[in-house]
Amino acid sequence: MKSILAWVISVLLAFTCLGMNPTTVAAQEYITVIENDIEDDGDWTVSSDKHFFPDGAEGCKATAGSQTLGMANSFPEYGGKAFVNFDFALVPGDYTVTIDVCNFDGPKDDNGVSADLAHADYIGLTVGGDKENPGTLLTTAIEASSSKPRVAWAQTKQWSFNYTFADNDPNLGSKIGFLIDTPVKKEFLNMSFDNLKIEISPAQS
Repeated sequence: MKSILAWVISVLLAFTCLGMNPTTVAAQEYITVIENDIEDDGDWTVSSDKHFFPDGAEGCKATAGSQTLGMANSFPEYGGKAFVNFDFALVPGDYTVTIDVCNFDGPKDDNGVSADLAHADYIGLTVGGDKENPGTLLTTAIEASSSKPRVAWAQTKQWSFNYTFADNDPNLGSKIGFLIDTPVKKEFLNMSFDNLKIEISPAQS
């Protein structure tokens, strides 16, 4: 996992030393606070050791790092919850979360047709989680502008989620995370994820 939180803090401290209001300056543009390449390096909690696929597997290329996170609605070892938690506390502001989604061109059924795109019934920012617990999925703050375009076989598209947290949000101060939940329903459906990014435009004081 790569986080540039330390860089963000140093920039805001520099603004303070120059006599500038760091919140006002930062609010003028989005700052990337989390970049996660979704690798099998211990950051993510998954249901089995079968979730991570090498670059190019079943037509899905890694867009960050050398692996993608495979999820499916077929069997327990490929479905269920995958989540990660970060050492970044929720602050007021506008958040944009993006993740790359690919539709595996395989495996194929008896007729030679690849599995279709899986459905992640619960996906997005969380708060209050740990290594064993994904925490609480944040649904009340998500805006209607979120985008989850349909993805063709062996194609990758970016999904995005937009949140606004007011200065009286009850979750402020809680550590944030990200959850992907693909319920196991024995459906011949799968997908992969890569390159999670979280950007924030802090609220003006």
